[in-house]
Amino acid sequence: MSDEEFDATLTEEELATESIFEWSNETLGRLTRHLADRIAEIGATDLQRVAPMSAALMLVWLAEKTNAGRLTVTLNGTTTENKPTGDWRVTVSRINKKKDES
Repeated sequence: MSDEEFDATLTEEELATESIFEWSNETLGRLTRHLADRIAEIGATDLQRVAPMSAALMLVWLAEKTNAGRLTVTLNGTTTENKPTGDWRVTVSRINKKKDES
C-alpha cells in the first residue's frame, strides 16, 4: 500500500463537475494510486470475480446511455489467454421498466 492514503473528501469544485475527467491531474493521480492499492489488496482470485461484473455493468451503462432496452455486442475472432475462442454475441436487456416510467 502507498504511504499516502487517498483523501476521499472532494472539494466543492470537484463536486460541481459532471465527470472525474474534469478533476485535476493531481487528484486523478491520487485516485489512480488509491485504486491500484485496493486492487493489489484484493488479489488475483477476487479480482477474477470482479472483472465479469464490471464488464456486465459497463454494458448496462452503455444500454442506458443509448436509451436501449436491449443491447447486443458481437465479438468476432476472440482469443483468451492466447487461445482462439471463436465468435460471441453478448446481449443485455432490461427486465423491468425504469421507476420514472409507468
